[in-house]
Amino acid sequence: GTDVPIVDIRYSDGVDTRRNSVVVTYDGGTVSAVDTTAVARDGEIRETVTLPVASESYAQAWADHVVNTRANQTTRVDTVTISAGRDPDNIVRTVLELEIGDRVTVYHTPVDDTGTPDVIEFTGFVERMSWDLGGDRWWLTLTLSPEAFSLADW
Repeated sequence: GTDVPIVDIRYSDGVDTRRNSVVVTYDGGTVSAVDTTAVARDGEIRETVTLPVASESYAQAWADHVVNTRANQTTRVDTVTISAGRDPDNIVRTVLELEIGDRVTVYHTPVDDTGTPDVIEFTGFVERMSWDLGGDRWWLTLTLSPEAFSLADW
């Protein structure tokens, strides 16, 4: 990977997307997935959905995927803004190769109120890219998702 200078970074705690129990209705029936450890710790946080698929294995894979990626609260990076103009020979080449759906890893070490560094590592997928160009400002903001949304990934 290439190190790029971060101008701004926005975090969330992932509470609003947590799911430790999923029930999926599909064309052939119903399947479910549960993280019993997370349910015992947090209480049941259920999602019930209907998928337009005929395959039990796809429906089960989707339910398992949601529970495996969302059962536990984790810090996520919602957006990260980088300055491509700080090192145009290396950074511009890297960011111009990015596409929607690409996997990226963000490493950030903010310092908390006590002066203690807190290392954050987040791997996500590019959902959106927006440029802010003006004068010597070449900023690219990436909106990230913690998971890819494609049945092809299963």
